[in-house]
Amino acid sequence: MKRYTYPCLALLTGLSLAAPQTAFSNSGLTLAIVPIPTDRAAEQPTLEIGYIARTGFDRSPSYNVFPLETLLEGQNLPGQQAHSEALLKLKEAATAYDALDLTGALTLLTAASISFEKSASHWTSSEPVVQTYLMMGATQALLGNQPAAIDAFAQALTLDPRAQMPSEIMPEVAVPAMEEAHLKVSEASTGRLGVFASPQMAEVWLDGRFRGIAPLQMDQIPTGRHYLRLVSPGYQNDGRLIDVAPHQETTIQSALSPTRGLANYQSALGPIRQGNTASLSQLGQILKVDRMLILRVQALGPDVTVFGILADGITGEVYQEAQKSFSTLSPLFRGEVESWLASSFRKPQYSIPKVQPDAQLQPSDPGYVPPPVATEGINDQIRSGYIFLTLSGLALTSGITLAILSQQPRGDFKNYPQTQAQEIKTAWFYRALGADISYGVSAVLSGVGIYQLVKGYGRKTQIDDVLAQEQLTQPIWFAGRLEE
Repeated sequence: MKRYTYPCLALLTGLSLAAPQTAFSNSGLTLAIVPIPTDRAAEQPTLEIGYIARTGFDRSPSYNVFPLETLLEGQNLPGQQAHSEALLKLKEAATAYDALDLTGALTLLTAASISFEKSASHWTSSEPVVQTYLMMGATQALLGNQPAAIDAFAQALTLDPRAQMPSEIMPEVAVPAMEEAHLKVSEASTGRLGVFASPQMAEVWLDGRFRGIAPLQMDQIPTGRHYLRLVSPGYQNDGRLIDVAPHQETTIQSALSPTRGLANYQSALGPIRQGNTASLSQLGQILKVDRMLILRVQALGPDVTVFGILADGITGEVYQEAQKSFSTLSPLFRGEVESWLASSFRKPQYSIPKVQPDAQLQPSDPGYVPPPVATEGINDQIRSGYIFLTLSGLALTSGITLAILSQQPRGDFKNYPQTQAQEIKTAWFYRALGADISYGVSAVLSGVGIYQLVKGYGRKTQIDDVLAQEQLTQPIWFAGRLEE
């Protein structure tokens, strides 16, 4: 088996990024996206536009999008707790797998899969679930249970046909099981899935991917177990594990449960639905976020007009307004909506004060930038940077040497898992630990070295520029304030 300490660390990083935003995140301005249909005919495009907006703002580091369900329910929902537990179990399983504790890893992976089933209403990406089944398949293969390994790999491929395990952590004994799972899934029959929701339409998510708006008919769904999630503003998410039968139609009828704050929420939306922004402050008191993006949608046949308002979540003060019409029949509909939202509400707005070119600023004036001053020790700083980089190279060489030496005991464990397991684990552990420590030391030393070189050369360039000029020209001061 190949060395896979760093791939497992990369896996854990990816899982943390795949986790959904929750009320406990603290990065960026908290934002609630409120899609409002003006009538029943606009309900379906409104939900789709709300999905497009959430997806776009989720990628922005300036905002932390809060689900309306969480804001209106006013508590940490069980599905969110189960999802957090599942991610934690999966991280612990990755650590156990990396340490060759196969029995412990399998126990944790089983617990993670159960928690993911309980949290089907709150996960928006299938990646952690797919990784769970991939790692479960690899673990079963190492334990010699090929049928269970094939089933686990097949479940991962059912959720994501492109699923694959990095070669660094895929044991050779699991390759035949993965190939058999590919064959099993490719030859499997498909079925149909019909999804209906009441009392209103809802977003339909299947296996972590947005599929459309209910009522929705889906064809060519691979048979087997799938994760279904329905989302509708003002109502609790409905998530469940479903089985799609071959050559048959599976029908799901979901009765959405209202959130505790639904009545007040709908009351505040009434005037806004008619174009009156006077109740924005009332809506802000209900949602309790920094910003609110109101998307009021009017529909006339396949054409929709979206009225967008970015407002303060406390006072209801309107920061930005924009409107645009779209055709839902256009193949570029989603891209056009996303581009409009980005340019109208997500693009930073800067205010640059005007400065006269011939204005001579005094040291006491705002924006005065003093000329650079030569300082001593710049050459020493540059020299120390190269020294740190040299030491970093030596530490990296040491780490690579230990990593190569750790290959032999890991290969022995793969080929003879029942023979002298404890001695093999111990030999690998200390060599791998030494390699990891060397890599860490190398990273720290290189970071310090690069910092010293950047600072040293930056100061040296600044001084050279001063010395090359007979008279310093007055710098123009550019200042901008980001309009929230």
